[in-house]
Amino acid sequence: MHAILQPLSEMLGRANLRSTDIKAGCGRCGACSALSTYERAAA
Repeated sequence: MHAILQPLSEMLGRANLRSTDIKAGCGRCGACSALSTYERAAA
């Protein structure tokens, strides 16, 4: 998962598409994904 989530979080950060900016849904909740952890680490 690290090999996928690390570069994905960097790409999303460069595009200003962060989970904290989403109003609702799976991206906002993040319960089934560790992506938000990688977003915080990349910030």
